[in-house]
Amino acid sequence: MIIPANHPALAGHFPDNPLVPGVVILDFVLQKARKKGLQVTGISRTKFIAPLRAETPFEIEISLLKQACEFRVLAAGDTLVHGTLNCPDHFS
Repeated sequence: MIIPANHPALAGHFPDNPLVPGVVILDFVLQKARKKGLQVTGISRTKFIAPLRAETPFEIEISLLKQACEFRVLAAGDTLVHGTLNCPDHFS
């Protein structure tokens, strides 16, 4: 996936060095979870490790563990963001 430099959320975030806002990254994570059929009710933990810059290819991994749905956002093999999604229906 790539978020283009002309994405509306990037206006002013930051001029000459466009960084993708965390809320946009998390929206992509939620979209990916829904495509996997997960009913996400919230995000219980998130850690932003490094910025995602516009036009940088990235991928999202979602892992279903025994009691959690964990996610990672990666670019060039490096983890940029990781966290835990609340997916109660998956574990009931």
